[in-house]
Amino acid sequence: MDGTVDAGGVLRANRVLYEAGEYHGVSAALLPAATQLVAAAEVQPGQRVLDVGAGDGSVAALCRDRGADVVACDLSPVQMVRAVARCPGMPAVAGDAGRMPFADASFDAVLSSFGAVIAPDPETTAAELFRVCRPGGLVVLTAWPPDSFMGELNAAVRAAAPDPAAFPDQELDWGVPETASARCAPYADEVTTERRSFVWDPAARSAAGAADCAARYLGSLLAGVDIGAERTRIAVRHQGPDGLVAEFLLVTARKSRS
Repeated sequence: MDGTVDAGGVLRANRVLYEAGEYHGVSAALLPAATQLVAAAEVQPGQRVLDVGAGDGSVAALCRDRGADVVACDLSPVQMVRAVARCPGMPAVAGDAGRMPFADASFDAVLSSFGAVIAPDPETTAAELFRVCRPGGLVVLTAWPPDSFMGELNAAVRAAAPDPAAFPDQELDWGVPETASARCAPYADEVTTERRSFVWDPAARSAAGAADCAARYLGSLLAGVDIGAERTRIAVRHQGPDGLVAEFLLVTARKSRS
């Protein structure tokens, strides 16, 4: 991470963003990627699974549907309330992905859908993800490649922000296969990366309307700045036959047994 980045400021901005309004539109739009993430992790009945950066618990819910015993962790207490509403009875803990309140080797699988990858210190976060995973267990993440629709859009918004160093979504390169592999390699026997995609559903994304958390946050952060034209230009480059294509990187790492 660039030493000029204010890690505390980024964490505060992340919490403010996701507590600024409704989250269900974001969660619904990202559900296709969450589904692919859980399938890649091959979650089994009876496994103990940690959902990091859990948001409203979309990954946790998919894991519970497979019979897993799931714990959710997110920086935002508001998100944890949402996650428990979605998954009644699930343990949910407010905590930073870079410093999680769990014992070593507590989980069979540690999953994160676009959550842990925005924590401001990626090396520390990687160490934490593997610390809480048991030897031989899986750590599985999703991230936006820099040249994907969301990667380019986030970069455009960050560039327009008055204080890019404290923007919630830093450019930490988890979506670059070589970088993601290098961060996992010290802790893993094997690491695979695969570029995946899904068709972005504009109706799902806009379901919360003006109450949407990102709409409210960015409206405040970028008051007077028109990012719409730039979004349109970026979207044109990512159109497929069925609509806007959102590409992401799926990272799967098996923790070393020794």
